[in-house]
Amino acid sequence: MAKVRFLTITQQVAEYLRRELARGRWAGLMPGKHELAAELEVNNKTVESALRQLEAENLLVARGAGRRRSISLEEQPKRKMLRIALLAGETADL
Repeated sequence: MAKVRFLTITQQVAEYLRRELARGRWAGLMPGKHELAAELEVNNKTVESALRQLEAENLLVARGAGRRRSISLEEQPKRKMLRIALLAGETADL
């Protein structure tokens, strides 16, 4: 018989945020914990715990007190840049 695994509210919020990050909902910076708490209708401390969990997984990077976290998805493919140069010159008559 398979064991039933119950997730805490913090784990549920972390899982939701993980899925939304993978889906590409946010780019660059995460919304603040107050905004996320209002959207998910949970306590700010619950969101803070979930965000800390994502930091531990290296999905987010803390930037200091009162600042939004940076998103650092390791799974994101790096875009290769293509640099094109045009060389203009005159031909020399020999």
